[in-house]
Amino acid sequence: MREPLIPLLKASFNYTLSGGALPPSWREAYISVIPKAGKDKTDPRGYRPISVLNIDYKLFAAILAKRLSTLMPTLIEEDQTGFIGNRQTHDNIRRAIHIIDQILKGKTGTVLIGLDAEKAYNTVGWEFLFHVLKRFGLCDRFIQCIRMIYMSPTARIKVNGSLSNRITLQRGCRQGCPLSPLLFNLFIELLAQCIREETRLEGVTTGNVENKICLYADDVLVALGNPEEGIPLLMEMLEEYGRLSGYRLNIQKTQILTFFFNPSRQMVAKYRFGWHQSQMEYLGILLTKDLALLYEVNYNRVNKKIYEDLERWGLLHLDLGSRVRAIKINILPKLLYLFAALPVEVPAKQFREWDMHCSRFIWGNKRPRVRYATLQLPGERGGMALPCFEDYYLAAQIRPLVCWCNSKYEAKWKDIELSLMDFPIQSVLGSLESLPQAYQMQNFCVSFSLKKWADVIKIFGLNREIGLLGWPAHLPRFLPALLDHKFREWSRHGITAICKIVKHGELINFEDVSDLRDRQGRLLSLPTGLEFLPEGS
Repeated sequence: MREPLIPLLKASFNYTLSGGALPPSWREAYISVIPKAGKDKTDPRGYRPISVLNIDYKLFAAILAKRLSTLMPTLIEEDQTGFIGNRQTHDNIRRAIHIIDQILKGKTGTVLIGLDAEKAYNTVGWEFLFHVLKRFGLCDRFIQCIRMIYMSPTARIKVNGSLSNRITLQRGCRQGCPLSPLLFNLFIELLAQCIREETRLEGVTTGNVENKICLYADDVLVALGNPEEGIPLLMEMLEEYGRLSGYRLNIQKTQILTFFFNPSRQMVAKYRFGWHQSQMEYLGILLTKDLALLYEVNYNRVNKKIYEDLERWGLLHLDLGSRVRAIKINILPKLLYLFAALPVEVPAKQFREWDMHCSRFIWGNKRPRVRYATLQLPGERGGMALPCFEDYYLAAQIRPLVCWCNSKYEAKWKDIELSLMDFPIQSVLGSLESLPQAYQMQNFCVSFSLKKWADVIKIFGLNREIGLLGWPAHLPRFLPALLDHKFREWSRHGITAICKIVKHGELINFEDVSDLRDRQGRLLSLPTGLEFLPEGS
């Protein structure tokens, strides 16, 4: 069926792109409603609508979304990490922890506000959206396609197998449409830009970066360093933006954390936030006023869910392979999200506790017939590739250090961390002498990540291998770098770590590097091999 369908779909899509009318079936959505847990089933707000769209339409929208997604990193600031290539949820969480760390060190009156938009995707005003697309410089043909998609869309609600009459939609991004997340990002970027450019709103400066706003789609976190003046101004801006665009703030669900700030009675009465909260949820993570509590509040909550799941699944008749897969598919992702999001110490006894619960689940509370460590081996070595949670944890904790060294990876938290020292912080990764001094620095995230890097070196015996990560220009006992400034020129031209000039254990020849003609003499003057590295590297 594939071969005869493709020409027909292509002709249909090109006809639509050239300005032709959309098929009526493309405009229609079938909505099924699913009750929300713990909500009143007699209240329509207690149900979650799920839309099903025409498959041909979704293919067409996916093509447009793929084309638009290539432009998104250049159109949307790094503050927004939702649905944009090479940006992740963890970026904003790590940045938020940096902000809290700086607030606690500065001890200045500050608030973090987690804005909750009421039915965010459903309130988007179409004319406002079309104007935004025009201002972003998208071509008229593309905008016309979007206009056609949003020209009189309809929906029918499915209840007990029966469909309601057609309802004509008048606002909102279409649920289930591949374009919707990207269009919403463009829609809300205007609000983000207004907050960034408003000089009367003070953010929190960490390193050389001022932090005012973090976004993941419609999840918005605002940091205000002048809350007395900033909160009323922010509310005015949100009201004006909502008047123009349809955006509505849900005050009841908006969260706030106050640091060294006591709001006036008038402010408390006017803005009914939860002023006395000690924690707030952002992107599935509980952010606390005291960073020392991050482990307790987040891991205890997830542990409770994991242990309940394992106990419930233990009653099912599952074979050994299915039980191992259940751990891989259901337990590991929950923990991996915390591992990647939180730079906090997980005690060894916690890993033993997870292993114990998983072992009991695998063997049905009976005596294990195969050692747990054997199950963790890959299949070709007789195991079942059961996850080793501690290895995943260590890998997640040193991931930010890998991002430091990846020039193509861009994130605001990375800008913060690279600006903390007056020399490239990446250079300490390959120096056992510099590492202890670096992880004693007064920064919550960086010092912890470097401590975990030191643990990885010790656990896996990487003392010599990490020498390849050393920067010749910044090795403490590499005398040529102290006597000759040309090594720092290498760093400025991208020749940073030793691994970039080593191939098969030997320094590369100058013929292998076409863009280093002005530094060929320096390459030739270095000894072969790695003898110039500090002893023990």
